[in-house]
Amino acid sequence: MSWALVRLHRFAVLDTRAPGDLSRLQLVETLESAARTAEVHRALPHLAGWARRTAGVLRRRWPDADLDLTDWARFPPYSPRR
Repeated sequence: MSWALVRLHRFAVLDTRAPGDLSRLQLVETLESAARTAEVHRALPHLAGWARRTAGVLRRRWPDADLDLTDWARFPPYSPRR
């Protein structure tokens, strides 16, 4: 959760970027990932809810970042470089 808050510090910079910039999507997913992790571990419920709501606000503010990252055809799982 702390990493998501650190990443959110970049909001002002990302908000000025052109639509379609993947950094916006990355911030939204970082917040949602932090919320999911907190929920799985039943930790920080209020902060997890705040992170999820904030991600929702950003998805509405940046329609280009409102993508379904669970679609593995469009967004395959991470694989390390070799």
